[in-house]
Amino acid sequence: MTVEVAVFGALMAAMLLLGFAAARWRRTQDIHTLEEWGVGGRAFGNWVTWFLLGGTMYTAYTFVAVPALTYGVGAVGFFAVPFAIVTTPLAFVFTARI
Repeated sequence: MTVEVAVFGALMAAMLLLGFAAARWRRTQDIHTLEEWGVGGRAFGNWVTWFLLGGTMYTAYTFVAVPALTYGVGAVGFFAVPFAIVTTPLAFVFTARI
């Protein structure tokens, strides 16, 4: 039990430190612009954008829509899983310029 509490406490402390460091990392003059609030001042870069697009695609689509589709139409709904795997890299390629 003490090992679990120690691991949880260490991870919680690390996340808190990382969160406070991120809050002070890039101070901007005007935080109330839509560009700064919505897309991080367009300073995410390709690596972070890849994980944002992939996380959005796999969590929202695969874990919500695929089970509902499979329940509604049967095994044909499993076509959505390879569709998600193929479309995520394509979405990254075509939307990276945006």
